[in-house]
Amino acid sequence: SRHWDSLWPFRAMSPNKVVNTVSPGRKPRSVQARFHAWLILLIWAPAIFYRERVAFNLAGASCQWPALDEGNGARSSDPSVHVAVVADPQLTTYLSYRELGRGNPGLIAVEGISDAYMSRAFRRAVLSNDPEHVLFLGDLIDQGERIVNPEEWHQARRRFDRIFRWPRRARSGDTHATGPLDNGDDGVSRDRERPVSYRAVHGNHDVGYSRFAVRLRHLYARHEEYFGSTNFVRRLGGVDLVGVGAMALDGADDPKARSAQTNETWEFVKSLAGDEF
Repeated sequence: SRHWDSLWPFRAMSPNKVVNTVSPGRKPRSVQARFHAWLILLIWAPAIFYRERVAFNLAGASCQWPALDEGNGARSSDPSVHVAVVADPQLTTYLSYRELGRGNPGLIAVEGISDAYMSRAFRRAVLSNDPEHVLFLGDLIDQGERIVNPEEWHQARRRFDRIFRWPRRARSGDTHATGPLDNGDDGVSRDRERPVSYRAVHGNHDVGYSRFAVRLRHLYARHEEYFGSTNFVRRLGGVDLVGVGAMALDGADDPKARSAQTNETWEFVKSLAGDEF
């Protein structure tokens, strides 16, 4: 009707039709979406590249081995020994995020991202400076002392080996490579792509506290088999590097929490102190 035509602004179209209009000065939605996508890309891509690549290279380049002198300003002619220290890596496991559960895609993604981060940091910031020895301060594997299933623990241990290029000595007939390979002890020529030796001082996430070792001694022994003795003395360039299994002493005042490792550690400490203990 004429009355309807006077009210409806689009006379040539049915009132059931939808007309897309663009206000003057306003960009279409497709253009806005592309603009926002490019804006995010231009901001985040350089930031991610810097944090994932450049930052590690800068960290490695900023670390220089100190020059030794003989006390009078003259540089020492004695060969120096370079030791890199990696503290508390705590490899992510399913026990790190129990709410996700084993095999969860979220957990797999977290493990992959954290593994790549530590591997890149170790390769570019540590190995780039060519250390002769690497000392790890526990904890090596997050909640490692609570992974009872042998295969699950070995899966985590193999990930740790791959990330930090831990050298292994394979035993005949074994399904797992065992024993930390120490070129200094075995007389093997040095591979320039990896340090001469790896050593580890164990933490509570590796072997648990003394009370834990009383109940699950085999887990304590398992960790020592693959990552070396808890108590050790190693001569590096004229300096004695001493590792003490302090976890076995924590809480050992309680007779029920005094494990075999507690007694072994105290005897080790006494042997170091000699008559002064």
